[in-house]
Amino acid sequence: AHVPLLYIWVLFFYLLYDIGTAWNGTGPLLQKYTYDAGVRTKIVAVMRVALIVAALPATFFIPVITGVNKSIGDIGKTYSIVCALFTVIVAVLSVLGVLLIKEPENKYSEEHTPEKLRVKDALVMFKSNKPVWIHTIGFILQEFSATISTIVMVYFLKWVYCADLSTGIVDNDQYAHLYTILTVVGVIPTFVCPFLSIAAIKKIGSVDKVLKTFLLMSGIGYVVFFLTYLTGLLQASFAVCLVMRFFLAIANGMTTIPMMLLWTECSDYAEYTSGRSMTALVSSVEHLMSKTQMAFASLIPGAILIAVGYSVNSQTGAYSGDLANLPHMISSFALIYTLLPAVLILTAWFIYHRFYPITPEKRMEMTNILKARREQFVQQENA
Repeated sequence: AHVPLLYIWVLFFYLLYDIGTAWNGTGPLLQKYTYDAGVRTKIVAVMRVALIVAALPATFFIPVITGVNKSIGDIGKTYSIVCALFTVIVAVLSVLGVLLIKEPENKYSEEHTPEKLRVKDALVMFKSNKPVWIHTIGFILQEFSATISTIVMVYFLKWVYCADLSTGIVDNDQYAHLYTILTVVGVIPTFVCPFLSIAAIKKIGSVDKVLKTFLLMSGIGYVVFFLTYLTGLLQASFAVCLVMRFFLAIANGMTTIPMMLLWTECSDYAEYTSGRSMTALVSSVEHLMSKTQMAFASLIPGAILIAVGYSVNSQTGAYSGDLANLPHMISSFALIYTLLPAVLILTAWFIYHRFYPITPEKRMEMTNILKARREQFVQQENA
């Protein structure tokens, strides 16, 4: 009876959330602050660590649900209560974050930002800015693989290691236990990788080279992950899954900061070629592509669940559909969990390796020209 209201509630509040995230101005603020790649890397690394710390409680969502449900005894009601609590906490943190923002004063950027962005301006920017559409394609492929792998992991973990396929009964305590272990193992690299990224970029000297190195490492890792599934090692041992997820968390974590920095570099290139700040437009493309890949990544697991007639008891979490469909569902999730990310990430690596046009020499030229323009403007202002 309440299903229509549930859909309205979800759509309305997700729309509000989507509007809020669309106004995220991290990229424009970063470009406005400095053109120095080293300084940008350090700022992004600190921001990444702060984000991880703030989001850390959410990574233990399943164990929290399991613990609270022992007192409530209704898994559906428990989900609602815990979700509401997490939402309030995130809202408070978001308000505090907004209050802490201080935009750097940069008259040059303000002077060279068009008051009104026309469709023609956007089309010209995309036509002349090869880095932005190459990075857009690579970004979608990499982020899509990470998103869908994370979503499917929840189902794979539950039905491969914690369920009796002959009855459909799930050991929720075991599920919470394994999920916690996998989460802790995944959290460790997320704290370390931002600092390792700084060292890697400093050592290699090029953001895109660092990105390509770890994309290749991640792609090969997923190929090995798929081979463990084909040989039966993955299904037979949770330890195999744990080791592979740890390695992949490091490889994927090392791509996060380079991905973020390349968006800012695309903004630099747009300003370098046009003489006008297009940072807001490039940032909008980033947010749009991120939302697009998340939407499609959510659709695929949902389609599989619908195809197999997925149905669980709202109070116990046990499978209540046709048990004969469970093996097919697990094999489908295994392919999405291992093989699909391998194909997507290796494709992204090839695209960056073959087509990304900004060389170290071009990057140096671009940075020097942008700095010179800003310094000349400041001198004229002070004259």
